[in-house]
Amino acid sequence: MRVGNGVIIAARAVVTADVPDYAIVAGNPARLIRMRFTADVITRLLGIAWWNWEVDKIERNIDAITGADVDALHQAT
Repeated sequence: MRVGNGVIIAARAVVTADVPDYAIVAGNPARLIRMRFTADVITRLLGIAWWNWEVDKIERNIDAITGADVDALHQAT
């Protein structure tokens, strides 16, 4: 079983299958509620992969990360 990047799992959800990147799942068994972003934005976020950056680079770009500013994140790469 794989839980993708950027997934939100609701409290008390029971995940029994793969969860795609940037999905929101809930229930028992967990089911897809919706995707957090469009397919294009998800592709860009996976390409940026900010969670693999060094800590100091994350700290310098925390506003773009927490603000979901994909363009600013892309410029930081």
